[in-house]
Amino acid sequence: SVMMRLISCDWIRNHQNIIITGPTGAGKTFLACALANNVTVDGRLFV
Repeated sequence: SVMMRLISCDWIRNHQNIIITGPTGAGKTFLACALANNVTVDGRLFV
């Protein structure tokens, strides 16, 4: 699934970007924060 691919951080290893879109209240910021947290927990630097 898309979520599993995002959680695996392959998009970072492959030097790809992601764009999160959706209506107000859909959870875009929550998803972005969760992905950033996942990256930092893995010990990667995130900017």
